[in-house]
Amino acid sequence: FDGELNVFSNLNFEIPIGECIAVHGGPGSGKSLLLKMILGLAEVNAGKILYNGKNIRDFSFEEFTPLRLSTAVCFENGGLLMNKTLEENLKLSLMYHNQWRTERSQELFDKLIKDFKIKNYLHLRPAQVSAGVRKIAGLVRAILSNPQILFLDEPSLGIGEEAVETLKSWIAEFRNGVLSDQTVLLVTQDSKLISGMETISWYLQDGEISIEKPKKAS
Repeated sequence: FDGELNVFSNLNFEIPIGECIAVHGGPGSGKSLLLKMILGLAEVNAGKILYNGKNIRDFSFEEFTPLRLSTAVCFENGGLLMNKTLEENLKLSLMYHNQWRTERSQELFDKLIKDFKIKNYLHLRPAQVSAGVRKIAGLVRAILSNPQILFLDEPSLGIGEEAVETLKSWIAEFRNGVLSDQTVLLVTQDSKLISGMETISWYLQDGEISIEKPKKAS
């Protein structure tokens, strides 16, 4: 940053398909930046980010669109549009890309809002609800798109213990869904979030990643 601060050095890793990867690290270690780099939202100074062997920088607009449609992300602040209701926010991406399937999408939508208990807030705009509800809505929107790769930035922060347990159940259900190779990459400082989950743990420290073997669910 500003030609002076190097956040990462010697990063070299592969994201295994069909796994749940939890990236740990202290404040300022670069966890959220790592997600943005992988998603193409932050430029790297050197090196390559490859999807199926092709550098993300070399993607044309036509190639980038299906990549975007196969991924979903919820950043720490939820990333909602403030001039839309929560329901409009949840459905907007699928509607815009003509991916809303009336019966199947509505069934999943109804189950998610019931499980995460946000039905009473759907008619409200983000500014009219708490930060926790906004965050939950962002998580629901990401899961609703049923992507191949799900990116979650501090997903348990500020949502309450009950919603955290619901999220854990949905991550497990997401990975056992129609697509057998669905992948989850989440960054977190919350050890309780991954307790009991089968995960691969990555640790960010001093600009490098160390990788731990998968933990089996207890």
